Amino acid sequence: MKEPIRVVQIAPKDVHVTFEISLKNLDKLLDFLDGCEFLYDKENGKQVTAKTYVEKELFPFLEKISEDLNNEAGYGTGSDSTGS
Repeated sequence: MKEPIRVVQIAPKDVHVTFEISLKNLDKLLDFLDGCEFLYDKENGKQVTAKTYVEKELFPFLEKISEDLNNEAGYGTGSDSTGS
C-alpha cells in the first residue's frame, strides 16, 4: 500500500520535518478536519497554544495550498472540489 504521507527530510538541529502529501489526500484531510470538534483542557497552556496554532495558522495555510493547487489543476476550489 502506498504511504499517504512520506517524510522527506528531518533536520534535527532545528527539529523541522518535511513531508509530502498528495493533493487528493490533503483535500481528504481538510474535509475530515473540517467536521472535527477539538477537545482540549482550557487550563493547559500547551494545549491552548496548540489549538490556536492549528486553527489560526496551520489549517488556513493548508486550505490556501489546497485552493491554489486545485485552481491551478482546474479542479475548482480545494476540498470542496470533485476533481480530488
